[in-house]
This record gives sequence, structure tokens and C-alpha cells, in this order.
Amino acid sequence: MRDNGLYFVIGLVVGLVVGYEIAKTKSDKDKDEEVNALEEYYKEKMENVSDVEEEIKNTISKAGEIAKQYKYDATPSMPETNIPEVKPSKKSDDGPYQIAPELFGEFDDYEQISLKYYENGVLVDDEEILDDIEIDDTVGLDYAEHFGEYEMDALYIRNDEKRCDYEILKEIGVFVEPDSD
Repeated sequence: MRDNGLYFVIGLVVGLVVGYEIAKTKSDKDKDEEVNALEEYYKEKMENVSDVEEEIKNTISKAGEIAKQYKYDATPSMPETNIPEVKPSKKSDDGPYQIAPELFGEFDDYEQISLKYYENGVLVDDEEILDDIEIDDTVGLDYAEHFGEYEMDALYIRNDEKRCDYEILKEIGVFVEPDSD
């Protein structure tokens, strides 16, 4: 009975070794076939690339001849654009400074305040006109000079001392103070 167990173990080991070798041989054969197929495929593609390169060179040559025939100047030129020059934010230790629109509301601990600027030069906060002292203290007296640097109808000012970001929107028309009746 002991011999049967020994024969079983020997048969099992031999079977595993033979099975492993057969599987390995088949796997190696499949891998070699796949590699050969890929090599053939890319070799064929590379031959086609050289044909395409030659065709492109001929086409460019023909295009050059046609351009010469019609005296075409192929010098590239840049189209004119009316894109304003973007200036980086200038932090000033002296007071408020302009910031890029994407920086508005950047700091969670800064209050965001929206103001309106009318064509008659009036700056308004919640329908209340700001005087020169308030303007100088919040957004600076020269704020209106910065319209158009980033956007034509909006301006963004940061005041680190007051920990506020101001959005100044240009309004169409003039501001008329409501009657106090």
C-alpha cells in the first residue's frame, strides 16, 4: 500500500513536470509567432512610410513650382490682434492694487464687495455714492484708469489693509441720486 502512495506521488510529480514543459513550449511557440507577426507588420508599415515620404516630397516640389509660376510669396505673416497686454498684479505696500479677474475671491478671509461705476464718474456702493475719501481708502483714486487692462467693463482691486477684494462693474448711463421724499 505504501508503494501505491509512492507511485502516485512520483506519477504526480512527473505529470506536473511534463505538463509544465508542454505548456511552456506551447507558450514560447505562440510568443515567437506573435513577435514574428508584429515584426512583419511593422516592416511592411515602414516600407509604406518611405513611399509616403517620397510622395510628400514630390507634392511639395510641385506646390513650389506652382507658387513660383504665380509669383506667390509664402512668407508667413502674423494677423493683427487687438488683444490688450496682460499685466501681472502689482502688489503695493501703499494701498489698494489691481488684480487679475481670476484672483478675485482668492482668499476666503477677504470680503468680496461689488461696486458700480457710472459714465459720469460716480462710484456707488449699494446705491450710496462714495466720496473721494472713501474711494481713496477702499480702491484708490486712480482706479478708473485701469479699466480695459483685463476687461473692458470690469475691474478688480485688492485692498490688503481692509482685507477686501473689490469688483467694480461699469454701468451704462449716468447715476442719478434718488429723491429722498
